[in-house]
Amino acid sequence: MPVGSHKDAFLAHQKVKKTFNDQANNDLPKSAAQILLDFVKNQRQIVSENVPESIEISDIEKYDRQKVEEALHSVENLCGKCNESHENNCFVNQARRVLIAMLTGVDVKEKFDGAQSLEELLKIAEDMKTQKEAEEKSRLAVSEGTAAGGENGGAAAGTGYENIDKDFEKLGAGLAKLKKDYFELKEKDIFRATLIDEVVDTIKSVAGGDFKSPMPVHEDDQLGKIAAAFNTMLDTINRMFINLDNEVAKRSSELKTLMGNIKIGVFTMNRDLRINREYSKECLKIFGCEEIGGMNFLDLIQVYDRQAEKKEEIKRFIGLYFAGLALDDDSMNTLNPLAEHNLKDKYLQFSFYPIKTGGGAVENMLVQCLDLTANKLLQMEIDAKDAEGRQIRKMVLNREAFSDFISETVKMVRDASKIIEKNIDSESLAELYRIAHTIKGGAGCFDLNELISHAAGFEDALGRAIKNGGGEELQAIAAGVKTMSALVDKTISYSEKIFGKSAAAGDEFEFSFKKSHLDELIKKIKDAAAAGGNIGAAAESFYELPAGRVFAKSIAMVAPLAQKLSKEIKLEVTGAETLIPFSMCSKLSEVMLHLVRNAIDHAIETPEEREEAGKPFEGAIKISVIRTGGFIEITAGDDGRGLDPVKISESALKKGIVSENELASMDDAQKVSLIFRPGFSTKSDVTNISGRGVGMDIVKNAVEKDLKASLKVDSVPGQGAKFTITAAL
Repeated sequence: MPVGSHKDAFLAHQKVKKTFNDQANNDLPKSAAQILLDFVKNQRQIVSENVPESIEISDIEKYDRQKVEEALHSVENLCGKCNESHENNCFVNQARRVLIAMLTGVDVKEKFDGAQSLEELLKIAEDMKTQKEAEEKSRLAVSEGTAAGGENGGAAAGTGYENIDKDFEKLGAGLAKLKKDYFELKEKDIFRATLIDEVVDTIKSVAGGDFKSPMPVHEDDQLGKIAAAFNTMLDTINRMFINLDNEVAKRSSELKTLMGNIKIGVFTMNRDLRINREYSKECLKIFGCEEIGGMNFLDLIQVYDRQAEKKEEIKRFIGLYFAGLALDDDSMNTLNPLAEHNLKDKYLQFSFYPIKTGGGAVENMLVQCLDLTANKLLQMEIDAKDAEGRQIRKMVLNREAFSDFISETVKMVRDASKIIEKNIDSESLAELYRIAHTIKGGAGCFDLNELISHAAGFEDALGRAIKNGGGEELQAIAAGVKTMSALVDKTISYSEKIFGKSAAAGDEFEFSFKKSHLDELIKKIKDAAAAGGNIGAAAESFYELPAGRVFAKSIAMVAPLAQKLSKEIKLEVTGAETLIPFSMCSKLSEVMLHLVRNAIDHAIETPEEREEAGKPFEGAIKISVIRTGGFIEITAGDDGRGLDPVKISESALKKGIVSENELASMDDAQKVSLIFRPGFSTKSDVTNISGRGVGMDIVKNAVEKDLKASLKVDSVPGQGAKFTITAAL
């Protein structure tokens, strides 16, 4: 049975009921209505016990023909809404059969075919009615003829009026009783109609929300029971409402107490980011307000239009929740732009929780705000202590290297101070840049962050000055040198607290010798004296330092810098005990620092890149020192990206360092050597680690001009590079 057929059958039942008439026999409409109603109640297609064998027809002229036709068409509309094949006994056809009889006065049972249309059935009924009327006329004619013959043929057998008075008396008594019953029923019907109106009015009142007016109870059995049951229901509802009001008041009081005592900032806001009136008192303390209800959330956290990018980021993030597009909590916490928000002198953390309606939509958001200021300040203090601890550890573990760094740095700062006292030209700017770059690298070995930061900024100013040819940056350069000097003095004072004495200053280096080495040096002098040789030359051996100490800063820098850049690098040093003349130590230390830093920052790939290239997860840097005959050879190599002549050529051409004609005549080795040209750099980003377009030219100048040595580079793209310094002793 399709959905709706029962409802339609009930509507048809209501139509049939409207055909009832007090002055007509109600058996037929009751029969039709009962067929429809039983179907609705029992949810069955055919109710066999309600199918009449024959239909008794009387008083059809008293039925309202229009109403009967409406009822018939209403029943006819049920055709096709049941699963029956229009058998004669289906509830639709049986109802049609009864209603056709009401309309025509003929039972079409003998000729009834449920598959026929209403028009066809009505036509059959009319034909049967015509035939019936014709037969009746014929019968009456025969009867009249017979009666006439009897009158002419003889006298009546008898009058038959003997008991007529008694019959009239009985008939009068019956009519009086019927009349009395009729008026009693009519009064009762009017009374029930009044009661029903009162019931309907009470139900409408309850539907409107008035649960306090009870339904009137009368003597009528059925309506009285309904009224009593309805009043019981109203009483129950009223008690529930009273209990609910008490419970709501109790919960509201508990919530108010909770929101007043909770030590976390909690509030709700709507889709327009407007804060609702429900919030914890802690919010007033956190935000320093007397009232936050009604405020815009972005105004509360002081993110205004001038911070357009951050404002849009916050709105997009919160919009994900309202649009139902939020990811899991961990992912959303990662995206949260307010995981740590600085508001004046406070650090706040905001977490967001969508409040869903019954339909799953998000109309409001619960926001939790934590004041992390105390924890943040404590963490900052801990981080500062950790940084200080790392500084001290590196200074202590590499005491000689730190001492050398201080001595070299003091000397470089003094040189820088002398430079700014004169007219600063391009060569002076280049030398100042070399000094700042070297100090930055050395400071990085010992986590001297304040000195690193200033040296990096000083490089910026020098880079602009070199590019612009001096100019307005000169005052800033002079101020930068003075600040650099002050920070170095501060570092020296700090080291005194650690070591208990002043760090070395200027050219004052601390030399330390093993007894075996000292014995060897003394023997060398004695032998020279005994042989009448050059004692001074022999004594020069006292002014030599082992390569391990000369390159201590570079060695100490590898692990922390690799960790900072998320790279895995192992360092291999051979010839660490090889002695290097003191006169060469400072420049070689500076050059090696630059080469190693470049290898870590530029050359060695990330572990992922190395794995993709089929290389070992861990990169390698190798430092080798060999002293033979009258020469010393120092190499620094790596197994990183290598130097690509094509990329180097493109970068040099783009920067105007070389022309296309020059490139056309260069081989790969010459193209690689372009890295030593001033202003060359293949790396686009600028950090406190990498240079700013001035770098390898400094290395080349230091090797060739200061050390009077040669610098050679060998490289295989994708496999690595090696720099070799060869110097005469």
